[in-house]
This record gives sequence, C-alpha cells and structure tokens, in this order.
Amino acid sequence: MTPNEQIISDIHTNTDALLQVLLEFPSDQFTRKPSDNAWSAAELAEHLLLIERSVTKALAGKALPTERPYDQKLELLKPAMADRERKFVVPELAKPIAVSHNRQEMIAEIKQQRQEQTALIPSLEMSETCMDFKHPMMGALTRYEWVYFNIYHTERHLHQLREIREVVQ
Repeated sequence: MTPNEQIISDIHTNTDALLQVLLEFPSDQFTRKPSDNAWSAAELAEHLLLIERSVTKALAGKALPTERPYDQKLELLKPAMADRERKFVVPELAKPIAVSHNRQEMIAEIKQQRQEQTALIPSLEMSETCMDFKHPMMGALTRYEWVYFNIYHTERHLHQLREIREVVQ
C-alpha cells in the first residue's frame, strides 16, 4: 500500500466509525443535550462538520515545500487529542451556531467533505505545508498533518458522542 493509499484507508475507517455513531442516534435524541452546559450530538456533529470544511479548504489551498519533517507536529497533536481530560477553547469558526441540525443532512455533508478530501489526495504532495489555513494552536500544518489532525480530532469526539448517546437515551 502506498502512503497515499494508507492515508485514504485511514480516512475511510475514521469516516465509517463517525457515520455509524451518528446514525445510532434516533432523531429525537440527536438534538437533546446531556446537560445544560454540554453540547448535544447535533452540536458536536456541526462542530465536526465545520472542522471538515476547514480541512478540505486547507488541503485544496496553496501549499509550499516544508522545511521540517512533514509529520513532526503529529507527535504533539495525537496525544493532545487523545487526552480526554484536556479541554480546548473552540475557535469561533468551529463553534456550532445551530443553523440546521438535520441529522441526515449533516451526515451527508460530512460524507461529502471526506469524499472531497480523499479525491484531492492522489494529486497532492502531502508533505507540503498549507498556507491558506493555520491551526489555531499549532500554526501551519502540512497536508499530511491536517488529515491526521482531522482523524485524531474525530476520534476524540467519537468518545463524546458515545457518552452523549448513553445519557440521552
């Protein structure tokens, strides 16, 4: 398997896991908050969708050769996303605004964003640094790092979605 085939395979595995969890929510439970100060599954799905759009833009945007190891920032990103005790400040562009919380529409758009990302990968140099979009804490990331940030970020929220489902049932 080539490196790009591995990336695409990892995206597919992660996408399947996310879609499966989202589909497990009955429509009436999708928008129910587990507590007053927590996000509903719908709000969390919207947050993920906003990140998906940003990752797609980053991948498709301007990129330049990288002057460091192309995967260097993963050693910070992966443990940060895996640390469930660590709380992050959500940047404004990734905060849910409750425009529409139609589960099927959100799932369809998440699928579309992931399909766009995987369609881009074969024609891109994944080691290049994305110039049009920077991570709020990590700064400029390579295309490779953006893909894996997205996967790690989704994995982090998969745990939350499962917890939400248990509470709102």
